[in-house]
Amino acid sequence: MAHHAPAQEPQPVDILPQGPVARVLAMGGFVGVAGALVLTLWQVGGLEKAPPPAPVPPGTEVRNELFALTVTGPRAVVADDDFETRVQVSGELTSLSKEPVRVSDLNSVFAPKLAPGDAALTTSSLRIRFDRSPERFVTYLQPEVTERVTLSWAAPEGAAAAEAEEVLLAVTGAAYEPGFTDQRLSWWTDNEVLQVVGLPIEQG
Repeated sequence: MAHHAPAQEPQPVDILPQGPVARVLAMGGFVGVAGALVLTLWQVGGLEKAPPPAPVPPGTEVRNELFALTVTGPRAVVADDDFETRVQVSGELTSLSKEPVRVSDLNSVFAPKLAPGDAALTTSSLRIRFDRSPERFVTYLQPEVTERVTLSWAAPEGAAAAEAEEVLLAVTGAAYEPGFTDQRLSWWTDNEVLQVVGLPIEQG
């Protein structure tokens, strides 16, 4: 009886040259081609971020994984508060977290700007005051509770706030993860603008 040799499994084909120097040069060529493709995409706009969404009017609920906000006031107010100029927005804010959330965790997921001019408000200066207790500064939001609040940010120095006509309040996506230097879990932005609320400015 004839005996057949076991079938040989096909071996992966190595398309790179066998010599170490030649292999390095070939890999460098592949990297160069890939880099050229990325550069070409960038030049024609293929890697540009999508433009931010068109602003929605006050009264439209905006949300991410962390909170839901409905701006109830028809205007943002620019007024002096505690010896500085602040931009104030009134609304109903609901924490969607099942645990208390530090107000400072909201700094990164709001991105308010003045228009025209695109001057950014200082996100780290965010304050939240409950309407039911306006003299008390809030440091934590309670889980799954809706509160009528006033949010405010310090305005940039100079004439930007006095000359602005509108506040564009952008809300970005939120992720609960450790920071770069602080490994404690916190809420951070994922840098994707989900929605923008447009508010005309009233000088207080």
